[in-house]
Amino acid sequence: MTDEKTPDNASEAENKAILDKEGQRILAKVGDRDYVIALAIEGKQFPSEQFAKELEQATLRGLIHITFIIGGSLGLSPKVKKRANQLMSFWSFDFSSSAYAPCISGTNLSCIHDSARKFIS
Repeated sequence: MTDEKTPDNASEAENKAILDKEGQRILAKVGDRDYVIALAIEGKQFPSEQFAKELEQATLRGLIHITFIIGGSLGLSPKVKKRANQLMSFWSFDFSSSAYAPCISGTNLSCIHDSARKFIS
């Protein structure tokens, strides 16, 4: 999904309206049984073991899809952050691993996946 166009020198009100519109489009694609991880600046960092435990607990609660949401140039709307089961820092991922090498130069997150992934487009 692409972010909304933001005019140069947009006012705070315009930025809020853009975030709200993006948030509505995102939330329309998120299901009730999705475990939503929003990657946000204010998100927490998770060691791999803790992240794996979080995902295991989510599946035990019947959440069958793991959905990562990355904000646009303005970030994420408050409604999307509220819907998220977890706010995670992008830097939780250890990009020093060669497994993540294709991700470093762009936004291709297809290398961060599991069998239940789904893409919001």
